[in-house]
Order: sequence, then C-alpha cells, then structure tokens
Amino acid sequence: MAHKLVFYRTLSDMVRRYVLPEIDRRLESGRLKSLPAEIRHFRVVLPEAGSKAPFVELNDEIDLIAQITPTGKVVPGKPVYLQDINPSQTWLLPPVVDGKQTNYFLALAHFVDYQFIFDFTVTEDPGQSQRGVALDVSRIVRTATLATLVRTLDPTTRLRELAERNWPPAPALFPATLQVISDSPDISDADIATMVDKNATRDFWEERLGFWAEIALFPDRLKYLRHAIASHFAKDFVASICVLVPQIEGLLVAYLDELEVSTSKTPFKSLVDKFRRQILDRAVLLFPRELVEIVLGFIRDGSFWATSASIGNPDREINRHGIVHGAFTDFESHVVSTKFLLLIDALCHVVLHDRIVRGRMTR
Repeated sequence: MAHKLVFYRTLSDMVRRYVLPEIDRRLESGRLKSLPAEIRHFRVVLPEAGSKAPFVELNDEIDLIAQITPTGKVVPGKPVYLQDINPSQTWLLPPVVDGKQTNYFLALAHFVDYQFIFDFTVTEDPGQSQRGVALDVSRIVRTATLATLVRTLDPTTRLRELAERNWPPAPALFPATLQVISDSPDISDADIATMVDKNATRDFWEERLGFWAEIALFPDRLKYLRHAIASHFAKDFVASICVLVPQIEGLLVAYLDELEVSTSKTPFKSLVDKFRRQILDRAVLLFPRELVEIVLGFIRDGSFWATSASIGNPDREINRHGIVHGAFTDFESHVVSTKFLLLIDALCHVVLHDRIVRGRMTR
C-alpha cells in the first residue's frame, strides 16, 4: 500500500506547492472568476534555474506532443493505430520554453483518479538532445481507454441516474460496473449487486481498508468497516447492514471534528450542509463538483434519512431509521448491504480528495 500513499502525497504536494498559488494568481488577475476550480489535469513546467520561473498549465491549456515510430508506411490523412506503432520508440516530448526542452510534472485525471508522467532530467545536460519519457503501448492503451470511457460513458450523468434508482453514486462503480449498467439500463437491482461484487471483490475492499488505515482515515472506525465487509462476503447481511448504517452519520461527524467544525446538537441534514460547505470552500476540486453534489444530495435528500414509513421496499431501499429504530424486518439483502458499502466508499472518496487539497494525507 506504500506506493499509493507516495502517489497521493506527491499529488497533494504538487497541488499545494504549485497549483494553489497559481489559482491565487489567476483570481487576483481576474482570469479566474469563482471557486472552487475543477482541476482535471495540470502540468507544472520547470525551466532551468536562472531562466523563467516555474509555471502551471491547467486542463485544456496543456498541449501534449508525442513522437512515435511507425512499423510501416504512414499514409497522409489515414489513421495510425496502436498496432502500427513501434512500442520501443514511443516518446512523450517535454514542453519547450524559449526554444529549449524543460523539466515537467504532469497529472492526468480519469474521472476519479490520476496518473503521473514526469521528467526532471531534461535540463541536467542542456547539450544533450532529449527524447522524452518512454511510453509503453499498454500504458497508452489504458490511458486512451479510460479517456474514451469518460467521454462516451459520461460517468457523472450515469451516477446521477443510478442515484435516482436508489443506488449510491460511488467511485467503486467506475468503470466496469458503470459501463455494464449503462449498456443494460433495465438491469435488476440484484444483478447490479452481483456485478458490484464481481468487480469490487473482497480483495478490492481489503486494499481500500489497507490504504485508509495507512492514511489514518477514520482509524477508530476501520474495525467496524472491516467486520462489515467480512460479513458482506460471508452473506451475513444482517451483520453487514447493522454495522454499516450508523457509520454514515459517524463518518460525517468524525471528519467535521477533524476540521474542528462544531457538530454539537446539529441535526443530520445540517451536518451534511456543513460538510458540503467545507468541501466546496476549497480553492480547487480534484474531481467533478457535480459528483460532490450527487453524493451529498443522495445522503441528505434521498431515502437514507427519510422516514421509515416512506420506504416501500426495505430489502431494496437504504434507510437509516427503519433499521436503527427497529421498524423494519426482512431488510437483510445482498442489494441493501451492497448499497451501504458503496455509500461508505463514496463518502470516503470525497474525504480523501479533500485531504489531498488540504495537505493532510495522514493525521
């Protein structure tokens, strides 16, 4: 799990050292009119010492140039496919400043996560011609596939549609489960739950737990989440659901306490509103704002906090009151257990990215 911690710490450091000051400069100059700024991609360009100061390119400002060697003849106007590229001679070229190639750090987003490409060796020997960073074809395929999925699948819209069907809009659904659901809009809740377990396996959740433990994300609550996950995959849905239900409110309160925001005598919906204000009060968001609104809207205004009397199918709809206050029987189902797991995942994802922006990857 150490590599994930290094990854997210690096992202946090680059955001705080370079992106946040750039946002401040753009606000002061009037180039940026409102906050938070949604950052999909950024590139920190680092010219050699004594020349220009480092600068930051955001989102569509980034112009990437690759140098490839085809395996055969290239016909002008005709497409070149990945199988036509020599994988050992494919390079992402460094940015050019005043006619010279220069060091850089590039972060590319794929909806809810990032990948890095960087080269800090360009200016070590200015007399040497730089080829750039070698790109293996498998990495190109993965990047292109994810980019195409985000463009064609429109995951934010799909997650909103799922939320309207009483499914938590969780990152764990992207991309595989979300793609299947998009291709089969009439898929049943039971089949969705089975698909989630197929793609978000026990190992998937154990890796999540390991990472959350490493960054001390709700450390006092991880034992409950671990027990719930074990119960879920043992098909003990009474145990998994009863453990997970109170943790939604608990996680919200715990994070507001970490931010030193008062939660005493605060009604639940006001807790969600306070949480939302904290997240959206940052200078940047590293994932779509709409996703924040969907997740928190689902928790605040959906069936979770509704009166138990309004729930027609307690074995398919998630609801706190009916379970905590004992109004429901026969609520234990694979579907409901899966939904509560996904809701935990969605909430932890929002907190993780807020921690990245705050520079608090560990407590």
